[in-house]
Amino acid sequence: MSELAGALRPRYVEVPAKAGLYESLYLTAHHPDEAKALWIRHTVLKSPGGPPRASLWCTWFDEGGVRAAKVSTPEVSSTPERPLQVGKDGWIGAAGTTGAVDLDSLQASWELQFRNPEAPMFHLPKPWMYTAPVPRTKSISAAPMLRLAGSLQVDGQPVDIDGWPCTIGHNWGAEHAERWLWLHADGDAGEGPVWLDAIVGRIKLGPVTTPWIASGAVSIAGHRHRLGGLRFGVNTPVTEHDLGATVQLRGSDITVELRAEVDLPRCVGWTYADPAGHTSEVVNSSVARTVLRIERPGGATLDVTAPVSAFEIGGRRRAFDVPLQPFPD
Repeated sequence: MSELAGALRPRYVEVPAKAGLYESLYLTAHHPDEAKALWIRHTVLKSPGGPPRASLWCTWFDEGGVRAAKVSTPEVSSTPERPLQVGKDGWIGAAGTTGAVDLDSLQASWELQFRNPEAPMFHLPKPWMYTAPVPRTKSISAAPMLRLAGSLQVDGQPVDIDGWPCTIGHNWGAEHAERWLWLHADGDAGEGPVWLDAIVGRIKLGPVTTPWIASGAVSIAGHRHRLGGLRFGVNTPVTEHDLGATVQLRGSDITVELRAEVDLPRCVGWTYADPAGHTSEVVNSSVARTVLRIERPGGATLDVTAPVSAFEIGGRRRAFDVPLQPFPD
């Protein structure tokens, strides 16, 4: 089994019948320079004691704004080649993904192949934490960076996605964080390609909500540096502002200051449901602009601008005045 196939292994098939679970296998891909991006999610939502229900979500971002569609079905299946298949609408696996949505809000179809995926990045530091009750959300960056091949059509028009940078993630758990940020950016610092993938969240433990806790990594010319974790990620400095956020991420040998900014007309709003029935309001822009300042002891400071990057912020209340899509979860 490849590393990517292992990172995409579905968890909903293992959960006891009386338990609840949500699970998401997603990808975000973008044009290297222009404000065009594709965000696809394959999800399963299972309430305690109930059957799983699957959904295929698709959001297209371009210069004209954002369009989105979602289809749901009780038909969900898994095979080694297709870890998550949403009825007849679409599937994702280690080799690629195929699917289509055909609604008034968005018509899109895709047959994508994954090329040269980088090794998975496990956000939790210990393997046993992926089966422990806490944290209640588990995350893997299944392929922090790869390149796309294949075909994409949006409203009947072909889009040349050959060579687009793409990232694949896998999340599952009993409930979403109280509030979270997901950040993904890629660019070039002169020393070689750079990518950053990080999650920063606040978790509710009984009546107490934790400070911001970060986990992730930054890769510079193929050398990966861990960020956050139990030592460096607790009480991560985060400043939310009107059009994004500023975050300082720390590791044992590196510090990254990140500022992400979005254009509200190019943001999408979604409702995410927990198995117990609670909901979170999520705003995402896969065409955000992110600036990184990377400090390394004994090394030159690196300034990286990612003109097309991913920024997501979710929680009990919506961060920005972006309308929610009319699709229940």
